[in-house]
Amino acid sequence: MHRTNRAIQVTEEIIRKDLPAHLGEGFRISHIESTSMRRKKRDVNYMTVYFEPGHPPLDEDAIMEFELGLHERLMGQHIFDVPAVAYIDREDDVT
Repeated sequence: MHRTNRAIQVTEEIIRKDLPAHLGEGFRISHIESTSMRRKKRDVNYMTVYFEPGHPPLDEDAIMEFELGLHERLMGQHIFDVPAVAYIDREDDVT
């Protein structure tokens, strides 16, 4: 579980620091939730990023580009249990 906690901690730090600037003006993170589940002898991590209301529409290409960079940065820090991340601004709107 120690590796799982580190993966979530480092991922959250990168998201908070870099994602709003990557998406452009008007994006502020409200909060981030994380969950770990045990699957077939390994932990699977899920994170949900909630944005504050009033931002422009989410750009799926910008998010995909950020995700690719996020995975590279985590691998560079020897974090191989990369969390699955969802980005939403309302409880019923998952991107």
